Amino acid sequence: MTNRKNYILQNIKDEKVIFNDLIKVYKKIEKIKKKDDNVVGVLFHELMCFFITNQCTKNLKYFSNIIDDNSPFIFGKRNNKDILKSKNNSFLTLLFLKFFSFIADIFKFKNKLFLGKSISLDFKKKIEIILFSVFGRYKIILENFENNKIELSNNTELIFLQEIKKLLIKNNISLKYLDDIKIFIKKIKKNKKLQFNNSGKSILITGTLASIQNRLLAINCKKNNTQIITINHVPSYGHVSYRPLQYDEFYLCDHYVTLGKKIIFNDQNYKNIEKKKYKVFFIKNKKILNLSNNVKKINFKKLYNNKILYIPTRVNSNATLIGSSYIYKKHYMDWQKFLSSKFGNIDAKYPSKGINYSVNKDFNLLDSKLKLLDICKKYDCVIIDYISSTTFSEIAFTNVPILYFNLGIDETNKDAKKIIEKRVYEIKVDIFNSYKGFELVNKLGKYKEKKNIFTKNYFNYSDTKSFYSYLVNIDKSL
Repeated sequence: MTNRKNYILQNIKDEKVIFNDLIKVYKKIEKIKKKDDNVVGVLFHELMCFFITNQCTKNLKYFSNIIDDNSPFIFGKRNNKDILKSKNNSFLTLLFLKFFSFIADIFKFKNKLFLGKSISLDFKKKIEIILFSVFGRYKIILENFENNKIELSNNTELIFLQEIKKLLIKNNISLKYLDDIKIFIKKIKKNKKLQFNNSGKSILITGTLASIQNRLLAINCKKNNTQIITINHVPSYGHVSYRPLQYDEFYLCDHYVTLGKKIIFNDQNYKNIEKKKYKVFFIKNKKILNLSNNVKKINFKKLYNNKILYIPTRVNSNATLIGSSYIYKKHYMDWQKFLSSKFGNIDAKYPSKGINYSVNKDFNLLDSKLKLLDICKKYDCVIIDYISSTTFSEIAFTNVPILYFNLGIDETNKDAKKIIEKRVYEIKVDIFNSYKGFELVNKLGKYKEKKNIFTKNYFNYSDTKSFYSYLVNIDKSL
């Protein structure tokens, strides 16, 4: 392999600059918007994806002389699909909500419980939501996302577009992309003033606010003094640290429901872009059944005779660089080929989400739909190369030893990193310099069973309450 320059470091630096530039525009709009919604906050996720993808693509060309020959990044689309298009709910869900709405009308429920998308709760907690709605006299509303639009005056829109134009020029991006942004704004902009029914209490339970549909719903609910409850869908609260948390998870959030316990070490990324406080609720989850206070022993001298599972991270099949890893797909696949040449036909479980990933068939590919926690305990060792993810969070609190090849693409805070380093066996690998550092695997020895410091620091359910009780407490505060 020929050596190449490290574009990942430049990607990370550029991401910070772009974030700070957008924060400045956000604050400027906040000062002049009057009754308008802050369009920068509404589109923060999409603007970051747009500017970062374009910048990363340029860095790829500059540092590695690679030109992205895929279709250009279009604002408001993901994998060439309109991000405003939402999936239809199942027939049974709609039938149940229609029946519940009928009962609520009979008993004249005045309170409103809005439901967003991607709510990751088990069946028991969904039942608790229904019971809370009955006893709290809340009518469950499954909102039509196409009806959720923002208030934006022509003056505020003009100032916003002027600021975005400046950023396009600063980042040497064609001004033709401004038209895509204008088209998207037209789709989400209300033509008349919104009217709200303020009778009764109002609560919104939603999944990640990275979803534009959830964000638009939350923005409109806020105008009705609605309490926003965001459900964290990954067990990574407290140790993963990257800027998207500020606008994808905590923006507009009043209550954040997650696994684990609060240990975030004064991390700036756990504050939202508004700098407003939110309350954190910790809940139990069936994944606690896999929780272990110890990590089983391993002999790395005999590693190649052991049963090994490799779990790669998500890298889109196209060449656009979106996400926290900023690694080019082709270079990540080159690394996987190198890995398979060293470990042979070991098992590999790729991510289960419906994205057309490019996979390395030199591995023994497992069904991506298999539950990670159901299979990883069957292995002597798990190999990962990315820890800023759900995957690491899940396997870190099991008893399975983790061999972590650090490719320099992770983002954690310095305090959390100290704990993670005690949980994994880490090897730093330079993918830009003939995978230098990999040879240190041969210097790993025999290790006895050890305490799982990750479980000790990030999972403590002694003080947790039921989700139902949390909802009751929120209701009482309204």
